[in-house]
Amino acid sequence: MTPPSSEAYIVVSPTDAYNMFIAESVVLLDCCELAPILCLPGSVSVDQTLPASAAAAKAHGTVMEQYTPDNPTIALLMIDDSPSSTAPPSASVPAAEVASWLLTTGRCKRVYATSRAAYTSLYAFTMVGYESMPPIPPAVVIPGKLLLGSRGSVNAKVLDAMKVTHVVSVLDFAMASNLRPHGREHLRLQIADTHNANLAPVMRSALPYIQRAIDAKGCVLVHCEQGVSRSASVVAAFLMRARGIGRDAALAEVCKKRPRARPNAGFMKQLLHAEWDRETAIP
Repeated sequence: MTPPSSEAYIVVSPTDAYNMFIAESVVLLDCCELAPILCLPGSVSVDQTLPASAAAAKAHGTVMEQYTPDNPTIALLMIDDSPSSTAPPSASVPAAEVASWLLTTGRCKRVYATSRAAYTSLYAFTMVGYESMPPIPPAVVIPGKLLLGSRGSVNAKVLDAMKVTHVVSVLDFAMASNLRPHGREHLRLQIADTHNANLAPVMRSALPYIQRAIDAKGCVLVHCEQGVSRSASVVAAFLMRARGIGRDAALAEVCKKRPRARPNAGFMKQLLHAEWDRETAIP
């Protein structure tokens, strides 16, 4: 991929782009030369027949009028890996020039870009044209290994597309012991999302289970009801043990992938002291 000008946009991985897309509504523009067969819901293709500034203004105006993104100060561009060898230079609108317009005129504070081909190869299920988008996709914490989401993430389309092999459910009601969501291995853990709920029993079961699944080349989805408190606590604890880091560093990593993650005050204290630490040590 040809690097852009130093202040145009930041190239991010498909996984970072995916997490950005599901985290909040931002300005989405497709800057690829060929019209997309698959595109992100809420995105607009940049008109390749117009000069860069005019094309950027037109696409940005369409996004703002039709989709009204919640955070219009952030933009995510889909770009080609390399320019087409058959298209004349005058027929292509450089993504870097679109990004420059967004930063100088479109009132965007940050512009990111990712390869559409690479994104589509991993996350086509989030794009229009691939049946329909799942209701609530999970965040990718460790690509191909660990996901964090809500109860709505446990649907066949998401599990198949993300190649999930194991599901950890952290909810406040009992579940049948033989429940296997869409045929996946399943760990059922019951705990209320309250300040005085004890995380220790959950951690003693969840952390070794997640590590065994990852060691077996599996991919684990950890979810609770909203993917905010209970499941976020489990994933943060796993990062603490697996990487030897403290609570704040682990939560910063989780929130980077899923900004809405926010363990309740009681869970925050338990994560800080990690009294379950010695009993859940990961080899």
